[in-house]
Amino acid sequence: MNTELRADSIGKRYGATRVLTSASLVAHQGAITALVGRNGAGKSTLLKICAGWISADHGTITYRGRTYMRPRLHDLAREGLCFLPAEQPLLSPSFALGEQLQAIARQRHNSALEEIIERFRLGTLLGQAPSALSGGERRRASFAVAELIGPQCLLADEPMRDLAPLDAELISTSLRSLRAKGCAIVVTGHEMNSLFDLADEVVWVTAGTTHHLGGAAAACENWQFRREFLGTVAPTTWA
Repeated sequence: MNTELRADSIGKRYGATRVLTSASLVAHQGAITALVGRNGAGKSTLLKICAGWISADHGTITYRGRTYMRPRLHDLAREGLCFLPAEQPLLSPSFALGEQLQAIARQRHNSALEEIIERFRLGTLLGQAPSALSGGERRRASFAVAELIGPQCLLADEPMRDLAPLDAELISTSLRSLRAKGCAIVVTGHEMNSLFDLADEVVWVTAGTTHHLGGAAAACENWQFRREFLGTVAPTTWA
């Protein structure tokens, strides 16, 4: 698989707290990487650094063959990277959802707008501002935007957090669809059943660094991961 995004030796400190010391991450074309770890381990921080949302104290980001010491989100976005943060909606709060989706579809010459609106169940929400939507509705709208954009690389921070089962299934389907189109995807979260069902690769963030564990089955065979993260000694099978 071709490498779309690579983070090497990433370090980040917030005041006196060192969150990451030497973290690495690779995202491959047509594959989903699940970035997992306990709360506060640095998953979101690493994803934000990869997206150019915040700066690392040290380390490099290589995206589509170009290495950045200080990547910026707008530069990476021009090259096909899409970042879906957990705490902020992707869309502007100032315009109706339908207006924004139509504008993005025109800009991207994407003729699938009606199909995407129907698939994400957004038809009754088009006249509302994104700020008026529920958390699940905003998440569906953000993934509709991602599909309209058609990114080369998608970084999604906790996309299934606090979602109803139907919304979570829509997001999972969208991730699989983007993967099938060759998108390199990295997702974080704590919904282990959903993430391991999707993941081609699992990366564990712990103690300021990262461990590449292979696929979900291999991750569940790793005794240290089982003991320290899953909380079990016996091997776990993810169906």
